[in-house]
Amino acid sequence: MVINIEIHPTATTRHQCSLVHLKCAGIVHSLDVDFDSFLKCILRPDPIALDLLFIASCAYGVDKAVSRDLFSEDKWTRHLDVTIPVAEPDIWGTVSDDMADCLGFLTGDRWSFQFAKSNRSLVQRRRFRRRRLRRYAPLDGEAVSLFSGGLDSFIGAIDFLAENPQRKLALIGQYDGDIGGPGKDQDNLAIWLEEAYPSRFTRLKCRIGLSEKAEEHSYRSRSFLFLALGVAAARSLGDNVPVIIPENGPIALNPPLIPSRRGACSTRTTHPHFLLSVESILHHVGLQHKIGNPYRFATKGEMIKNCKNSELLLKSYAESRSCAKAGRKTFWKNKLARQCGLCIPCLFRRAALHTVGWDDEQFGNDLGDSAICLEDVEKSAFADVRALSAFLLRNDPADKIRRELLTNGPILAQDLSNYVLVVQRMRDEVRSWMASKSTALIQKGAGFQVTS
Repeated sequence: MVINIEIHPTATTRHQCSLVHLKCAGIVHSLDVDFDSFLKCILRPDPIALDLLFIASCAYGVDKAVSRDLFSEDKWTRHLDVTIPVAEPDIWGTVSDDMADCLGFLTGDRWSFQFAKSNRSLVQRRRFRRRRLRRYAPLDGEAVSLFSGGLDSFIGAIDFLAENPQRKLALIGQYDGDIGGPGKDQDNLAIWLEEAYPSRFTRLKCRIGLSEKAEEHSYRSRSFLFLALGVAAARSLGDNVPVIIPENGPIALNPPLIPSRRGACSTRTTHPHFLLSVESILHHVGLQHKIGNPYRFATKGEMIKNCKNSELLLKSYAESRSCAKAGRKTFWKNKLARQCGLCIPCLFRRAALHTVGWDDEQFGNDLGDSAICLEDVEKSAFADVRALSAFLLRNDPADKIRRELLTNGPILAQDLSNYVLVVQRMRDEVRSWMASKSTALIQKGAGFQVTS
């Protein structure tokens, strides 16, 4: 599918961004980028970094606008030929193939990128100044950390601020109107951080998405957008400012729990190969920023146990949200819960909290609920539970785990053994929680001896 991105003059002085149209299969979609918030924190964005953010925003918009069911032969893999206007097309043309490979690994599609010279500025400053100007703190910090509203990113912020009492941190958040919760979650967690570490961090939070309802809801390209926003922020702070992505190792690797989840069927939003690919692209276009995940060899439970301010975490962890399906409440028994309790991130979260005795949250479906029956388990909402149970039942040896990890994506040889170990420790965490908290039906499916 050929997709053209067009920048049009802004239609209103309320926004500081030109109108952006994505032309896909004869349908025009509007891309909504909240440059108001961006420019209040970053007054003079670097042109190359701004190009990167725009490219990532367009890729995210295309990913949402093009339905996999309608525009792919196998109901998954789409062919996306995208032309994007940028300030420096010659520079981006040198990495167009690398960009296509990187996005292809991330989303499971076949991408092709062409870059044209933009005929107008993406950023459109307001013509008129309001009488009363609200003051916004400019972004400041010696490192940038992605701040999603999840438990891992919250622990990452706590650990940095606790371990570096003389350094400031820039927290970068992205949210989308189609995904309810993350924006508010980020605000709530920031309140706790400000109370514990006053004036130690600054924030940038941007809304980026389509103006209208999305056709596709796999959202696989969102991590590239989030990372690009972090890089743009880091560039504004200076050369070599690092970008931190706090994510536990098993979620970053997302090892295929069952054979049908191998390859493109497994999400790779923070996979080490993806992060290295992005860092390589940055290097080639002159953006010298290291991308690091300090928790790549840690389970979620280990992140919680080793948090540098456990008192703060205990008081505030419930304000975080790990759920991958928070907006899909069709099968939820408890509609007032914040998280489904059945997706892989929820299951890992519960197992991790169990390691420190904090597993007392309310979920849409609780695996400890005796009312769960076999018919419920067969529903699609329980697919992750069945896959995780099958993984526990197999109890794969280290060699099998190593092969499965390599099947799911390239991994540096020096890191492979540590990744195998973190998957094994994750398995122990989940097994311990399930043995203690889940119903007899789930335990039986996971290979436990269940007594009557």
